[in-house]
Amino acid sequence: MKGLNLCSISRSVHVLLDPRTKATTHQVKLLHHLAAQQHARQHYQQLQQQQQLQQQKRTACNRALCSGKCKKNARGQPDSFPGSNPASYKHTGSVALAAQAGSDVTRHDLDQVLEVKLSQGAQPARIPYMWLRDHCRSERYFNHKTQQKIPDLQLLERDLTPQAVFADEHDLSITWRDGHETHYPREWLAEHFYPGQSCKKTERVLWGKETIQSEPLPAVPFEHHMNSEDGLRQSLHNLVKYGFTMVTQAPPTAEGTRLASERVSPIQESMYGGLWTVSPAMGNNDTAYTHEGLGAHTDNTYLTSPAGIEVFHLLEHDGSGGESLLVDGFHAVDTVRREDPRAYRTLRDTVLPFEYVAEAADGKPPYLMKAYSPIFTEHPGSGELLTFRFNAYDRGNLDTVAPSKLAEFYAAYQHLGQVISRPASEFWYQLSPGTVLLVDNWRVMHGRAAFTGFRLLSGCYLSRDEWVSEARRAGVL
Repeated sequence: MKGLNLCSISRSVHVLLDPRTKATTHQVKLLHHLAAQQHARQHYQQLQQQQQLQQQKRTACNRALCSGKCKKNARGQPDSFPGSNPASYKHTGSVALAAQAGSDVTRHDLDQVLEVKLSQGAQPARIPYMWLRDHCRSERYFNHKTQQKIPDLQLLERDLTPQAVFADEHDLSITWRDGHETHYPREWLAEHFYPGQSCKKTERVLWGKETIQSEPLPAVPFEHHMNSEDGLRQSLHNLVKYGFTMVTQAPPTAEGTRLASERVSPIQESMYGGLWTVSPAMGNNDTAYTHEGLGAHTDNTYLTSPAGIEVFHLLEHDGSGGESLLVDGFHAVDTVRREDPRAYRTLRDTVLPFEYVAEAADGKPPYLMKAYSPIFTEHPGSGELLTFRFNAYDRGNLDTVAPSKLAEFYAAYQHLGQVISRPASEFWYQLSPGTVLLVDNWRVMHGRAAFTGFRLLSGCYLSRDEWVSEARRAGVL
């Protein structure tokens, strides 16, 4: 029976099963076994043909690459075709199982999901076919010149079940039933699939007094900060990791403030101007322009989008006191979460009004600023803290909390305020001329001790979007 094909084997089985034909049980079993072997051989040949077709496409694409007509991905492979051999994968649903040991890609066609391990030690991700097709980065669906999506308004009308899936250690490729091909580096999928993460490249340190005093002071010398990409990267790294950084040995002038600030991002204009100076002698309508102490707070809570970084540079002081206070808002919120989860949820879910009122003075227009926001927000996927906004001085009239929820809110708000004012939460530091302090205003609160004498402070605001863009480009966020 060595030369039998599947058709002849099938005819032989039917003949042997005919009651008029005398055949032994052994002969019937043997023919069934040969039929199964022949069917498996044909299936294997089909897979080989698919592999050869993919190889031909890759060869054609590589030739196009040599002529500059085909885009490469980050690993130097063609963007439009899989850069690997077909890998074994499990396929469950309407098509028979075809898998080899060690496969880490599983199709679930009934659920319209592809299960794939994206990184070592991680649980497999279950990625819907809909998401995969929507995030195709081929030139049909993504403009690589503008880095923008090309909308697919017929996405839900398409048959989103893959025709074939190819994978290796680094890449995943799908041939869809309409013939379109999509390529994904596993690293890209790990970075962009749910749950997303805001801070990916630098591990944040949520700090209290003991932690921050046990760490090296986040500081970069002015010359290194200004003249080295590594120096700027270190400053940005400190801002992401600790929520603040210092630039030391700067010129003790307003120009030194400007130079250190603009190295990070352009200065953001506000109702205070661009680069500003603060002194009690100026007499502005704000507690900051007095000799009084200031409790820990963030700035611009009354703006829809507060400043991203606040910069402080002490230029002159001939008295005593005036130490600067820093408190990590993320650490304070995390402390509330550990001590009273219900209070944490109340603060997260309660929207508060913040306002700033100023009469017209010294040629400046009047202001009535108002914004609504919870004290903090979370990333909807990872749950990590994204923003923190706290200023007891600028909290508006509480018209956003129902009377039935007031007691619960005030208890949670008081708990947070007490955590913030604990000595264990506070980091006090005496600034000196030549040290420029940059504070992440969406995370770390600042304040100051009361002081005597003449004290002149220079500073400015930097845009959140601008400095975060720099941090991403530097690979620290």
